Amino acid sequence: ACALCEKRLRTRSAKKRTFRVGGKDFGENKMNYDRVIAVRTSKTVYRDGDSCIKTFDADYSAEDVMNEAIKQEKARKTGLNVPAVRAIIPVGDGWGIVSDYVRGKTIERIVSENPAEKKKLYSEFVDLQIKVQSKSIDSLQKTNEKIALAIKRSALDENSKDKLLSSPVLSAKGKIGLCHGDFNPSNVIKRSAAEAYIVDWPHATYGNVLFDAAATYLWFCAEAPVYADAYAETYCEKTRSKKSDLLACVPYAAVLRLARARQSEREFFRSFIV
Repeated sequence: ACALCEKRLRTRSAKKRTFRVGGKDFGENKMNYDRVIAVRTSKTVYRDGDSCIKTFDADYSAEDVMNEAIKQEKARKTGLNVPAVRAIIPVGDGWGIVSDYVRGKTIERIVSENPAEKKKLYSEFVDLQIKVQSKSIDSLQKTNEKIALAIKRSALDENSKDKLLSSPVLSAKGKIGLCHGDFNPSNVIKRSAAEAYIVDWPHATYGNVLFDAAATYLWFCAEAPVYADAYAETYCEKTRSKKSDLLACVPYAAVLRLARARQSEREFFRSFIV
């Protein structure tokens, strides 16, 4: 499906076409956008029957959308439960990724509805993250290279940039694996008690998995701070990692998060860097 999409995306006339994949017609006028299932900055996710349409604002280029779809497909092909990408379609002045709809609830929602289950659910959540990190996709951008680029492009002062770039933390080998980049309870959908799917792959990289764990820790600090330390301790116990090593990666995860943060969030994430 991605090869077909890539060919169409390289031609602007693709905006006037519909096309058929797996017996279903795709195209801006062929999809129904009647049920919103998620809203994020510059993105909206809709359900259309057994399909899910993630639409992007016009400031996302065709290349940006294509790269996200490719990362999602690469992750799925490792054997992880990841929704299959079916098409990339024009939507208004932007683009949308059509993938399989996963029926279920996110871990975030289940915990909010059943707080007594949080310990069990968060343990399963960490197990799934470790499974993701056991996969190898060395064709992805390297994690430390993405971080270094984000540091250089950031609005941090030169002294802070030099300190981060020269730290041995950035170049530490560690355990290398697939890093989701935004692995959090809102991106894991429980389809059944024994089956969970992972969504939202635009930030995926390949490198030291402690940076990935640091990004998850940072999510807990922002969204569910009462569980942040428990997450870090559970992750480190299961992976035999030192908590101090994980925490040393947090400033770097904060740099990446700062790059896409809303204005109201920037001071919070900056506090983890300086």
